[in-house]
Order: sequence, then structure tokens, then C-alpha cells
Amino acid sequence: MEPTTEFLSCSEHTGHRVSSYCQQCKRPICAVCCAIDHSGHTVMALTDLMVECLGSLNEDIAKNEAAVQTLINLANEVGPSTTMLDQYIDRELNSMDSTLEAKRRSLHTEVDQRAQEARRQLQEELAWVERELHTLTTGAAVLDCLSKRHGVVEDDLGGLISEAMSFDEFMSHVDAPLHDPPRMLEMLGLQLPTQSLQEVCDLISWTNITAEPTRQIFPTT
Repeated sequence: MEPTTEFLSCSEHTGHRVSSYCQQCKRPICAVCCAIDHSGHTVMALTDLMVECLGSLNEDIAKNEAAVQTLINLANEVGPSTTMLDQYIDRELNSMDSTLEAKRRSLHTEVDQRAQEARRQLQEELAWVERELHTLTTGAAVLDCLSKRHGVVEDDLGGLISEAMSFDEFMSHVDAPLHDPPRMLEMLGLQLPTQSLQEVCDLISWTNITAEPTRQIFPTT
């Protein structure tokens, strides 16, 4: 676009058109103004000013067009970028879900295993207690029968043998039959299974007890 040379008339000097621009006063002036009122001021021709302003305007337009194109490009990339971001979020969340599920299964398995082990140990302890209780019950029946038949035990469990009976005399009553539970059942008149009596005999093991600790239980006369 070519700058026009048709300028407005000067407001200070009638009949004169503005042809210059005072950079100090920031206004267009005519030739008379340049010689009188604006003498010594920096002035430039309006045509040069128009060319300068037009160049600056074109630069601004080019910058704005570049910015607009950048925005258009970003807008075109927003769709694919959003899709990629959604896919990334989905992958991360799925990975977290898988990790949490694996941890959950691992914890459940560990708890179940510990519970099974605890139940197994409790069952073993219960079985042991039941066996011990059975043995003690059977042994109590044997001792009760011995006390009734031979006066070995009176009312107190701490006195398994009366003071009138020596250790050797007690052993003469019970030692031999302990090797033969069926015979012992017959001699003592017990209504017990032979296997139960055998367990009692094995537990007591009279014939394997040394004389000294045994005599601490059954004092000699």
C-alpha cells in the first residue's frame, strides 16, 4: 500500500496542510509550524512516518499470524495428546490394580497358611493333652485298684504307698504283672482295654526306674 500525500489542513495556520511530524510534541505540523512554533524540535516527514508505522504494523501482523498458527497447531494436537494421556492414565491405573490384586492374594495366602499352621499345632497339642489325660485316667484307675487291694495308696496322692509297706514289698506286688498287661488286668480285676493298660505300663516303666529316685517316691521302712 502506497502512503497517501493528501494530509489534513494545519489547525494553527489556515490554508497550510500538515507535512511533518514533531516527535517532541507528538503531533503533525505544517511548514510554518516547523519554522516558527517548533523550531529546534526533531521533526520527520509524514510520508517517512507512515512508511515506518506501516513496517512496524506489518511486523506485528506477521507475529500475530505466527501466534495464531501456533495456536491452531496446538489445538490440532490437543485431541491426540488427550487420547495419549487417557491411555497413559489407564495403563498406570491398570498396573496399580494388578499390583494391589497380587498383594491382596499374597496376604490372603499368608494369612490362610498361618491359620492352618496354628490349627495344626492346636490339634497336635489337643491330641497330646487327650493322650496324657487318657493315660493319667487309666493310671489313676490302676493306682485306685492297687490301693484297694494292697493298701498301697490311701487318700492322699502324695503318699503312693503306706509307711508300713517297703519299696521292695511294693515291687513284689506289681513288678512282674507290669510285663504282662492281660495278667495284670486279671490280677487287679480292672475293666480296662489291654492297650490302655499297656500305655500306662510303658509310661510308668517301673522296672526301668533306678532304685534311688524310686525310693524317694516309695520310702523304705
